[in-house]
Amino acid sequence: MMTATTVARRAGRASLLAVAMATIALGCSSDGSSPLTTAELPAAPAETSPPEEAPPAETAPPEEAPPAETAPPEEAPPAETAPPEEAAPEEQAPPATTPSDTDSDSSDTWLIVFLVIAVIAVIALIGALMSRRKGGPTTASPEQARLDAALRNGRILHDSTSLSLLQPSEAPTLQSTWNVAQRQFIELESQVGALTSVVSDAAALQVLQALASSSAALRGALESNVNLRLSGEGAGQAGVVDASNQTVLARRAEFDGALQQAGYLRL
Repeated sequence: MMTATTVARRAGRASLLAVAMATIALGCSSDGSSPLTTAELPAAPAETSPPEEAPPAETAPPEEAPPAETAPPEEAPPAETAPPEEAAPEEQAPPATTPSDTDSDSSDTWLIVFLVIAVIAVIALIGALMSRRKGGPTTASPEQARLDAALRNGRILHDSTSLSLLQPSEAPTLQSTWNVAQRQFIELESQVGALTSVVSDAAALQVLQALASSSAALRGALESNVNLRLSGEGAGQAGVVDASNQTVLARRAEFDGALQQAGYLRL
């Protein structure tokens, strides 16, 4: 809207222009003609109204535009990466040995070698001592050697000879077997008797005497059994022969105990 000041300005300008136009029209030229008829009036400049001054715009304080919300940049989807190809397992090189490791291994090796040598030496020493003890003259006395021989003979008489005499057999065979066994018993008793004459230890002497007496008792029981069977007196008396056999077995058990006790002696 135009204000009152602008309207007054325009009305004033229009009145001034009308006065000027009237003055020109009414003025006469020198020849009495109106200059309007002889000369072209210059074209009146078109009324140009001064540019309307736009009312100062009420400047409102610039509104601070809210900061544009910047959308977070769209993250591009990660490019599909092909799974890494599994490399063939590389042969791991053996760890490098440091000088300290080498020294430690060397010391351990020498220690093991030393221990092995020491064990071998100890075994050899024990073997030498054992062999010297078994075969040396200081450990095996003549009396011990004689006792060992007597014990071997006595074990044969107990294990085989006495049992073979109890088996049923013909008279000639029984007689022959008994003759050999009787000589062996007498020889054993002689060996033990010879040892009792040189042994001074009372305990050893008692063991040797028990061995000799048990051998003589078994020899006597076998002799009675053989004579009973050879004479024919026990042919119709089975009970008598059985009783004789039981006596032989009892004496045989006593002889076995004496042999075991004599085996512990060291003369």
